[in-house]
Amino acid sequence: SVPEEFEGSITLDAHQKAADYTIEKNRLTKFSSILDIALLMYFTVGGGINMFSGVWAEFGLSPIASGTGLMMSIFLISHVVELPLSIYQTFTVEEKFGFNRSTPKQFMIDQALELCLIVALGTPLIMVILWVMADVGTLWWLLAWLILMAFSLFLTWAYPTFIAPLFNKFTLLDNQEL
Repeated sequence: SVPEEFEGSITLDAHQKAADYTIEKNRLTKFSSILDIALLMYFTVGGGINMFSGVWAEFGLSPIASGTGLMMSIFLISHVVELPLSIYQTFTVEEKFGFNRSTPKQFMIDQALELCLIVALGTPLIMVILWVMADVGTLWWLLAWLILMAFSLFLTWAYPTFIAPLFNKFTLLDNQEL
């Protein structure tokens, strides 16, 4: 039944549809969490990080470059493993409830943009953090934290200004007072 507070503004059908959508999204979130835990276990206890570290070490790169390659490899593998869930969410769950406005082509463009952003923003950040860890001394953690906080503040400004418009179309509201 519709809660008393919303009885005049939401129909029973709309309320039930919202509840069904929430249940389906929660199931998908639980499955995604299990997948994330399995990935984490593989990378840590299962030796995945050690294996990829060995692969990057074979290239004879500097510790910062190989460490950055290792971290970016883990991000890329995680992204690829989670891609089927993202496809399912967009083209099955969201489609079922009428929320999907994406096409397969647009989805792939968005995925490519997301990966480009991860590389463009993540690579320099990881390199700087690894450099700080290696060369700053015992207070490396403080400088690394300051860098991460500065990066977070930068993204707080940059996301709505530059990043979100890459993935979304924004238009002004008809009622400007809103």
